[in-house]
Amino acid sequence: DAITHMKAVAGALDAAGADVYVMQEVEDCTVLNKVKGYMKTGDLYKVYIIKGTDRYTQQDVALLTKIDPLTTLYRVSTRGNYPVPTGLCQSPTAPGDQGLSKHLITRMELLPGVVVGIVGIHLVAWPTDKTRCAQREAQAVVVNDIVTSLLNDASNPIAGVIVLGDFNDYSTDLLDIKNHVPTSNVVQSIRDNVKPPLYEAATRVPQDERATHGGDAMIDHVLLSPTIAQYITDVQIRTDLTASDHCPFVVAMELPKTPVPTPAPTPAPTPAPTPVPTPAPTPDPTAVPTPVPTPAPTPVPTAVPTPVPTRAPTPVPTPAPTSQLAPTAVPSTRVPTALPTPVPTPLPAGSTLVPTSVPTSGPATDAPHGSTA
Repeated sequence: DAITHMKAVAGALDAAGADVYVMQEVEDCTVLNKVKGYMKTGDLYKVYIIKGTDRYTQQDVALLTKIDPLTTLYRVSTRGNYPVPTGLCQSPTAPGDQGLSKHLITRMELLPGVVVGIVGIHLVAWPTDKTRCAQREAQAVVVNDIVTSLLNDASNPIAGVIVLGDFNDYSTDLLDIKNHVPTSNVVQSIRDNVKPPLYEAATRVPQDERATHGGDAMIDHVLLSPTIAQYITDVQIRTDLTASDHCPFVVAMELPKTPVPTPAPTPAPTPAPTPVPTPAPTPDPTAVPTPVPTPAPTPVPTAVPTPVPTRAPTPVPTPAPTSQLAPTAVPSTRVPTALPTPVPTPLPAGSTLVPTSVPTSGPATDAPHGSTA
């Protein structure tokens, strides 16, 4: 009966000993609170649930946790179209769209400074049904949008994401006990949607222990950002706990005891002020008088005296023999003054014109957690 079932589930939860449970196929808060009441450690937990849109089963995804979420649980109404161009499923019916009828989204500070985005999902059932296959691939598109949004929300930075729950599909790379091969790429699509890819926690579980449903199939998964997966210390699929048709998938992590530091922006170095050299006083130059060239004296041509022709002496009749005087030639000593004439007088041979040198001034030269599941 229902009471027996709830008590069995409570016992399995006590045995698993996790701090945070993401639970699928939950009717409502009333039922989950009853389960909590049957737990030996139930007083340590709180119940959080958000109503979905599954009108057939009326089941939802819920949190049973010792740690309060930082963000009120929310969900999205986005729908993905199928068939998905990059998917493996080809629906035998007309194309359509599918949303996430059962899921939750929140942020949790697992330890001081370690904030993680939590995406709990429950995808449509029947792993090998062709129509359901295509619908799950459309749901994976919606999950990928949620993960991308969480990681890119600069106003609510997180250390990474954990996507977990009932995928109702097999892993592409990690075969379960019965070697089930998926007909879709749902797990792979969600895992590889971001770079670096999310980490499949089942990697740490031997293949002969990979069975979360029916004793031989692994259709429940836990995918984590590498920044969170690095703290994993143990992963177990508790096949010994059979209170439900699904076995608990438990991931234990030992998180840092101190906050994970957020790298502070590196301040740009302030350049040291460059000293401005004080210019030495420039002495006022003493003006050196520019020598005024003394013009060379213009040679004054010396007038060559024009020889005065000596007139032949007029013969004086010989006087009487009383006396005889010899005539004396008297040269002219008067230098005639040269007067300008209309005809240019050529410079005498040997005279030189000296040009006056005028100094020319040239231009001046300017010389970039405990355990968690």
